[in-house]
Amino acid sequence: MVLAFTRLGPSIATAGQAEAALRVQLSRAGYDRRSYFAVPGGFALVTQPERFDADGRSAAEPKRWVLEPSALIDWSQLANPRSWLSAFRNADPGRYRVIVFLVSTASSTSGSEQVSLPEAQQWLDRGADVLPPSIAGVPIGPAHHFSVLVYEFARPSVRSEPAFVTTSALGARKHLRGARLAGEGQ
Repeated sequence: MVLAFTRLGPSIATAGQAEAALRVQLSRAGYDRRSYFAVPGGFALVTQPERFDADGRSAAEPKRWVLEPSALIDWSQLANPRSWLSAFRNADPGRYRVIVFLVSTASSTSGSEQVSLPEAQQWLDRGADVLPPSIAGVPIGPAHHFSVLVYEFARPSVRSEPAFVTTSALGARKHLRGARLAGEGQ
């Protein structure tokens, strides 16, 4: 989905200004970890994977950043092995997303490139933890685009790995609103 640069602020003139405005929005929405990659004419910013609810809203803390369903079970509250098995079977298998923001002169793809959740998690480790000054100083011109790609994953059961969702029922706008990264009118 292509967004207007004005969504980041009234006068975005450089890639660094776009990144700073985006970083503020992400921090306000609770995204503490991110990673940067160089792309033609700018950068890609990747968020940490998060769990979200069926309506697109970010899961409540502390569930939001937990990617394993069994990690959500409070085993100390269960009386016996039978209740453990029931808790494991009834655990929410989970829906997850990784959001990629692009400031670039290249056209973006639809975000339908199939990746696994572990691959998307590795993006955080492989990218830079700050935007390099050589990219921050790039002037934003008419050839630049501000786009967002949402990679969605769903775990069909607690015993399976999360699978890439090729067609989301939510759409990018609803994901951004649910993640508190866009207002109702955006």
